[in-house]
Amino acid sequence: MPGLRESLADLQAGKFGAVHTPEQIAKRKAGRPRGSVKADAKVSTTLRLDPEVLAAFKATGAGWQTRVNDLLLADIQAGRHVKA
Repeated sequence: MPGLRESLADLQAGKFGAVHTPEQIAKRKAGRPRGSVKADAKVSTTLRLDPEVLAAFKATGAGWQTRVNDLLLADIQAGRHVKA
């Protein structure tokens, strides 16, 4: 096993130790989804909220943005949204 100095010299010379074989890499990649797997992807946007509203939703923990989305969607589906 090479010492630290030899390893650093190899690294500087562009020599890298083989960590995984190509077969191992291909096997690991095989079952992984590529990109978004949902057909109805959400859209990124900027939304201005009152500080109290934001603090209240963030205080509910992870997934607060999904909960905001769900409440807005429920209002739209119930016909409670206001058209400008």
